[in-house]
Amino acid sequence: MTEKKIMFKKRLGEKLGAGGEKEVFVNQENPEHAIGIFSEYSRKETPQQIKGRFYLTKILHLLFPKQIPDMHLASTDPHMIEVDRISVDRCVPGDTFTSKEPCELRDKIKDVSGVFIDYFSRNFVYDKEGNLIYLDSVDPFQGDKRYYDPEKIKVALEKLEDDKKERGLVFLKRLEELYKEELASVQNKENDKEKIVENK
Repeated sequence: MTEKKIMFKKRLGEKLGAGGEKEVFVNQENPEHAIGIFSEYSRKETPQQIKGRFYLTKILHLLFPKQIPDMHLASTDPHMIEVDRISVDRCVPGDTFTSKEPCELRDKIKDVSGVFIDYFSRNFVYDKEGNLIYLDSVDPFQGDKRYYDPEKIKVALEKLEDDKKERGLVFLKRLEELYKEELASVQNKENDKEKIVENK
């Protein structure tokens, strides 16, 4: 184990939960934050996707501050994220496929940003103030497919207060740059495959 990973593991406190994709722990150095570590068996992500998740989550937190926890770090080695820790009051009763509040939140986020959040019931909780929170992180893009709508996001950000709007537009610009980098990487791989076929 590298020194970097040893230092990282020292930050991990109480285990808060686990899913098919990652385990979540308290950050011992900052108990108001939680650290999610992706499983070694979870799908591999490019550096652009990991950074893109960071910026898209920052944007969604600006647009939905009470429903989407802020993200403070996204890293490739180790493959992890650091987010605001939520004081969970209760889970969502019933089926989140049909429960009114989760459905309304999914629809609102989709309408404002083009982002689709999943239906998995364990990703929805109520905090101590009664706010419905979506706990999972969101994918920004994969290959040439965006999972957000930049035009919708820009319109929504323009309605925010000046400082939040400026930060949000910077995040969006960086997100779009990462998407273009991802596209270029995909195209380069396709070109390499074509060269291999031609050489055969």
